[in-house]
Amino acid sequence: MTVRLPRKEQETIITFDEASPLVHIFTYRKVWQRYLEGRFGLKPVIDNGCGGKGYEIPKNRIRPPRAWIRLSPEAEAKLRLKVKKRSPALGS
Repeated sequence: MTVRLPRKEQETIITFDEASPLVHIFTYRKVWQRYLEGRFGLKPVIDNGCGGKGYEIPKNRIRPPRAWIRLSPEAEAKLRLKVKKRSPALGS
């Protein structure tokens, strides 16, 4: 029998510490589970029987976040024109 937890207790925890070469991800979200299993080909290392699964992935397989690039108005206009030329459907 599967125990159903309240939504408030169904959390996603991502542990990304400097000491370990792995990222640990524990989640109840089915969307995340399908993404981790499909996109990265991961298999759960933990299944708590209540819908939560835990995964481990090497840090080098995950891109760190980057800061947004601030463009000047001129550079932004130039980039828009370049994209419009490449994709006529987007320029409409």
